[in-house]
Amino acid sequence: MKRWTPMLVSLLWSICAVAYDDGRPNTPEDGFYWQPDKSGTGFALDVLGIERVFGAGYLYTRAGQPVFVTFGGPLQAIPGGWRVTGDLVRTENGQCLGNTTNCPYRAPTAAIVGQISLDFTAPNVVRVLAQTQADGVIAFDLVRQSTGTIGESLLGEWDALVDQAPAQGVYFLGEKLQIRAFDRFTISGRGEVHTYSGCVTFAEGRRDCSTLAVDGSSVVESGQQHFRIAVKAPDGKIARVYDFRRAVASGALTRSFDGDAYDCAREYTNADTCVAAKQPIRFVAYRSASRAYAETGAGTQ
Repeated sequence: MKRWTPMLVSLLWSICAVAYDDGRPNTPEDGFYWQPDKSGTGFALDVLGIERVFGAGYLYTRAGQPVFVTFGGPLQAIPGGWRVTGDLVRTENGQCLGNTTNCPYRAPTAAIVGQISLDFTAPNVVRVLAQTQADGVIAFDLVRQSTGTIGESLLGEWDALVDQAPAQGVYFLGEKLQIRAFDRFTISGRGEVHTYSGCVTFAEGRRDCSTLAVDGSSVVESGQQHFRIAVKAPDGKIARVYDFRRAVASGALTRSFDGDAYDCAREYTNADTCVAAKQPIRFVAYRSASRAYAETGAGTQ
């Protein structure tokens, strides 16, 4: 059997990605969006199913005064994502923070100060284009970081590609991981432990699982984070282990991650034992569906 060249594999993967796109975008995620390297400004977005988005922004004027803005609009499918457009509304003179004696309720005054458009290029990445009367056209990108721990950003569906050339004589292995559940608990003297569960699915956006399960854990000890996901057969034997501790060192995962994979060949039931015995193989994974879809199946993939 002839081996596929890396160029051919890359071409086929690109064709699959284009075929998947086909106007079927991932469901946007709720949460706080900001620029990781420029904290202090951003948006809180509430995604109402696959119908509408409501957003509130914590922004500032050129003089440094805080500005509260809101916006909303219907979700419109575009190739590779979703788009929301609407009026940008500035509100002021509303209720203060305090008791009813010092801060009785008063309705805020509102004025339209411009228009805003949000393009979700991934379930947790948004491109913002705003046009205001004061500042003209402004464009910037925001990312939804995990509202809890870095580990929560693993929830979702991922296309994993493994370069197996050094170990197997073939150039890649591809599988689709859906990480559907996340939990955390504390072990005395060790730190916080995160656990994951899910499965390997058959195709893009499919909820039915193959016989392969996905589970894993991470342990935070003395500030060191360690993440591993194992793919297991029904008998508990491990087929592969994905180890991506280096990839998450700089922050929550967004559209992709990479690290070391280990071909366990169903010889082990313990991930750490397999990692200690096998040689690492490079891998990369791309997000193909949102956390909301992996957890509940709601919305599109």
